[in-house]
Amino acid sequence: MCQLETIEKLRMIAPDGLDAVLAFAGGETLERCLDLLRPGGRVAYPNGLEPEPRRRRRIRLLPYDGVPNPREFARLGRAVAETPLRVVMTAVYPLAEVKKAHVHLEQGHVLGRIVLRIRRGR
Repeated sequence: MCQLETIEKLRMIAPDGLDAVLAFAGGETLERCLDLLRPGGRVAYPNGLEPEPRRRRRIRLLPYDGVPNPREFARLGRAVAETPLRVVMTAVYPLAEVKKAHVHLEQGHVLGRIVLRIRRGR
């Protein structure tokens, strides 16, 4: 997620630091991301994440467990309905160039989606 190139991009986007990080993987890469949090920042991560994020002064760690029940799904549904969702498309390739799209993906550092266009005009 936050490899060196990505960390530099994050610094450019948020020069004053990040407010929050939602972590799905632990380790050195996560620790680099957490270095970008401003004082009072938050880190949410699932219980059982290994290694667990290192505690830091003035950063709040929030471990959580997913609770699959109707109330939580309804809450999630409301949040999705109320929040504008923007899907970033990094690149669009015609289906004939699927190999080129795959090379792009394998190079890593893809922020957004790579789309294959199957029909013209769409």
